[in-house]
Amino acid sequence: MSAQPHLLPGLRWLASFFDFINRNPKRALLTWLVLSAVLVAFDFVFGAKVQFPVAYLVPIAGAAWVNGRRTALLLSCLLVLVRVVYSFYWYPDTSTLIIAGNALLYLTVFASFSLVIDTLAQKTMQLKEEAIALQKENIQLETLHETMITVNDLVLNRLAYAYVFLDLVEDGKTPMTHQVELLRAGLDEITGNLRALNAVDRYETQVVAGGRRAVSYAFVPKRRKSSNANAPATDAPAPGG
Repeated sequence: MSAQPHLLPGLRWLASFFDFINRNPKRALLTWLVLSAVLVAFDFVFGAKVQFPVAYLVPIAGAAWVNGRRTALLLSCLLVLVRVVYSFYWYPDTSTLIIAGNALLYLTVFASFSLVIDTLAQKTMQLKEEAIALQKENIQLETLHETMITVNDLVLNRLAYAYVFLDLVEDGKTPMTHQVELLRAGLDEITGNLRALNAVDRYETQVVAGGRRAVSYAFVPKRRKSSNANAPATDAPAPGG
């Protein structure tokens, strides 16, 4: 079931507060100590009728999550010690053995709880680091894919001139001057674009054929074409004699 609407602002504030103290371990530790002091004060007033101080689990959990198990265990020992002192004050006729047994029970529960929370915190941090690493790897793969599509467009489309040139040679025909110039212009354009792509420090992508994305040509400076390369860059010339 979802939280009640009137509880959402309180939950958001609690989440924001926890995120605020979570950024600084020293600030978090001070928060848990202050909260423990407040709980100890309330426990002194009302704790005589409470068999188990459940509220103590709140600062212990916070300390374990942010500051680690060692801090949580030390805080657990401190709170148990306070509880033992209170027990001697509340129940002067109670056997020391019973009070010590209760203290051991409290300490066992608090320590176990601290270890569980600390383990969860470490696992959560590990998962976050793995998620960040996977995200970076995915970005790198996407960038590589986009770059390869761009290189494919820059190279293969211009190599059409070379194939036309080879077809003429295979047919025993001598390429005409303008066809040689077109081949040279295409090779020059490939070289220039690849060099420009290698030197670019920022880029945007655009959708190309098949819904794929490639590096936008607006971010790839083009070399000036020679005066002889007036033909469209993407259309190969038809074979001729």
